[in-house]
Parts: sequence; structure tokens; C-alpha cells
Amino acid sequence: MPIKYYPNELQKKLRHPIDILMARGSGTQTVSEWSFDLEDGEQTALLSFPSAWNIKSLSFHCEGSVKKRLAFSIVSGRQVVTGLNDRLWFSGQEIILRPGFYDGDGLATEVAARLTANAAFVAASMTPFVVTYDAVAPNGFSVAPSAPNTILFSIENPGASVRINSTAGPLIGFEANMAAAAVLSSNVPVPGVGGETVWLSYDDTTVTNFVSNDNIPMDVDSALKILVDAGSGESESFSESNTNMVSVRVVSEITG
Repeated sequence: MPIKYYPNELQKKLRHPIDILMARGSGTQTVSEWSFDLEDGEQTALLSFPSAWNIKSLSFHCEGSVKKRLAFSIVSGRQVVTGLNDRLWFSGQEIILRPGFYDGDGLATEVAARLTANAAFVAASMTPFVVTYDAVAPNGFSVAPSAPNTILFSIENPGASVRINSTAGPLIGFEANMAAAAVLSSNVPVPGVGGETVWLSYDDTTVTNFVSNDNIPMDVDSALKILVDAGSGESESFSESNTNMVSVRVVSEITG
């Protein structure tokens, strides 16, 4: 899990942000529901939490026995959590990533967007930035400003009074100071960002109701991906009624 404990993030009389997160909501159950219209073609949804969690139950329901394709997969990625692993220091500039669950390409896009939006980098004609993720071993991210500029990376900014660490560094494999260069690349491999394992799959099924009470442990860097689509040939026989609708319900529990 790329959330590291930084002792120097602790402020006097305040609990460390990780301690606060770990104590928040453990044991809390959440019900998430989606409604999909098969007439809209292939649709996906993603469920993740900024902490360890379990899938307690999963169910789907369809009003009619039309053919449909459903897949429920476990996706590996990187979760950005506000105040815990959302900060990067590039050339003395604090870059804050938006919270959420990202695969490799999505995280690269987010880093590039935040760098490109930085006012100091815009003024220095260093934008737009290009950030890429290489899913092939040794796996990692590359960060480049617009030519002919260079950029450096710092694992911490001692000039800041608080929040001095590049807490998002482990997310992209940037775990050491890097001298100014035209391209900076991960010094630690970042494998498996975006891997997907199918848990349950149904092709051209006419089942109208299904319930799974399997307890599936998930971590902060895992998400449940839901895919719903019409079965083969069904697009020609859709009705105007609600028999085309598929509802999905997931009960999850925060575990830490």
C-alpha cells in the first residue's frame, strides 16, 4: 500500500493523519446501488474506498429475462487519499493530486494535469507536461516538461513548515531526490497498476436475480469494477418497458 507514515507530518497536539484515517469508520457498512439501461450498450462502474474494506454481498436484478452480459472484476490501482498521499514537490512547487482511484494511465493523466495547471510552471513556459506509465517491466512513470526545460524532484521540501514530504512519491515510484533533467523516471518499479481479475462473469445470461454473499477482502488499492451490457442480438428486441433495466447492489464494510 503506497501510503507511508511520515513522523515529521505530526503536528503538536494533533494526531497523525494516518491514525485519524485508521480510526475512522472501521466496521461501518455501506450500500452502493446502480441502475443500468441495457439499451445504452456497455456500461461500467467502479467502487473503491480510501481504506481497507470487504465486499460483504453483491446482487443484481433484472425485470425481464432479456439476455445480458455482466462481469464483476477486482481491479488493482492506486488510491489517492487527501492529506495522506496526495502531494509531490517538483522544482520547489507543491503539486496536489485529486483524491480518487486511478489505474496507471489515469494516474499519469492526473499528475500531468496538476503539473500543467501550476501557475509557476505556466509562467516559466514549462507546460504542458507529458506524464506516461509503462505497464511493461520494469514498470514506472516518466515526467517531462515542455522542451527545452528541465525539472527536478524532491522527496521533501525543508522550506515548508508543515506538509513537507512528497507523500505521493511512492504512488509513481519517485522515492529519491532527482536532479534537474528533461525527463524524470521512477527509481522504484510500480507494477500491477491497472491489473484486472474477473471474479464473476455471465455471458448472454437470462437470469433475473442473483445474490453472492462471499466475503471478499479488499485493500485501499483495490476496486470493484462492474460491467453491464446487452446480450448478443438483444438490441433488436428491446421494449419500452423497464424490462431492459439491470440494478446492481453491493454491501461493503470498512475494515481499517
